[in-house]
Amino acid sequence: MMEKMRKIRLGIFGKIFLYTLCLLAFVIGTLAMFFRGQVIVILDETKALPAIYDSSPAAAAAANETAENPARDAVEIYTDFTRNTIIALAILLPVSAIGAALFARSMANPIKKLAADTTKMSKLQFVSAPAKRADEIGQLSDDVHKMYEALKLKIEREKEMEENQRYFFSAVSHELKTPIAAVGSILEGMLANVIRPTEYPEYLKKCLNMMNTQSKLISEILEIIRLDDNRIAPKNEAVRLKSAVEAILPPYQTLADARAQTISVSIPETQTCVLDRNMFCRALSNVLMNAVQNTPGQGEIRIWSEAPGGRTVRLNILNTNAHIDESDLPKLYEPFYRVDKARSRAQNRSGLGLTIVKKTLDCMAIPFSLENRGGDVVFWLDLPARPL
Repeated sequence: MMEKMRKIRLGIFGKIFLYTLCLLAFVIGTLAMFFRGQVIVILDETKALPAIYDSSPAAAAAANETAENPARDAVEIYTDFTRNTIIALAILLPVSAIGAALFARSMANPIKKLAADTTKMSKLQFVSAPAKRADEIGQLSDDVHKMYEALKLKIEREKEMEENQRYFFSAVSHELKTPIAAVGSILEGMLANVIRPTEYPEYLKKCLNMMNTQSKLISEILEIIRLDDNRIAPKNEAVRLKSAVEAILPPYQTLADARAQTISVSIPETQTCVLDRNMFCRALSNVLMNAVQNTPGQGEIRIWSEAPGGRTVRLNILNTNAHIDESDLPKLYEPFYRVDKARSRAQNRSGLGLTIVKKTLDCMAIPFSLENRGGDVVFWLDLPARPL
C-alpha cells in the first residue's frame, strides 16, 4: 500500500506544473467572473441611457422599443459575451497549460539532473561537469560537483595509501622473516650439537650482525611511519650549505677511499639556504650512501650547487658510470626495491634509503629528482635560498 502511494506522488515536474496550472486557472476564472459581473451592471445601466442623453423622437422610439423588449436585448448581449468568453478560455487554457509545462520543465530538469548526478556520486560513478547556469541552481550544481571531485580525489588517495601500506607491511614481513629464520636455524644447530662449540663465536658473530642489521631496518621503518603520520615537523633555519654538506661527508669519504673513489665538492662558502638542518642532513646522508654504493671502483662523485634564479639553490650529487634503466627510476623510491638484489643484500642495504629521502624531502616541500645524464646519474634538489 505504501509503495502504491509513493508511485502516485508527483515528481518535481508534476508539482510545479500542477501548482502553476491551478494558479492560472484561478486567475482566469476570477477574471471571467469579474467581467461577467461588469456586463450585467452595464446591461442594467444601458436601459435608461437613450432617454437621459437624447430627447429626439427617434431616441424616444428606441427607448420605448428597449423598454418593450428589455429581456431580448439582455439575452443577446449576454449570449454574445458568453460565447466570446468560452472562445477566449478555449484559447487561453491550452496556451496556459503549454506555458506552465514549459516553465515546469525548465525548473524541474536541472533539479532532476542534479538528483540523478548525486545518485551516481553516492555510487562513485563518473559524473560529467554540469552545464553553466547563471542562477542559484547552477551555483548549487557547481558546488555539488566540486564537492564530489574533492571527495573522489580523497577516496583515491586513501585507496592508494592503503595499497602502499599493504605493500609496505608485506615487504617488511618478508625482509624480517629471512634473518629471523636464519638466526633461529643457527641457534637450533647449537642446541642440537650440529654446530661444534669451537664454531660458536663465528656463528654468534653472524647472528649479532644480522640482529644489528634488523635493528637498523626497524629504526628506518619507524622513521618512515613518523614521516607518513606528519609527526616530524620541519624547523627551518638559515644553514650554510657547504658546512652542512662537509659535516656529513667524512664517513662516506672513508667508504669512497676504500673503493678508490673520489668525492669533490664545489659550493660557495657564503651560500645560505633556509631549511631544517637535521632533516636535510638525514636525506643527504642517504643520497650520498646511495651514490657511493652505486658508483663503480675508481669512479667519481661530484657535489656542486647552482643558483640561477636567486630564490632557489640547486644542489647536485652526480656519480659517474652509474646509468640506471629508465623503467627502474620511478621504482627506486618504493620500499625495499633494489635494482641489483644480490649485490644490495651483500652490502647490507635495506632498500629504504631513497624511500626515506623522498618522504623527508616531501615533508620539507623541497623539489627533487633522480635522472640519467649520459652514462652518469645525478640527484638534484632545489633548496630555498636565504634572501640577501
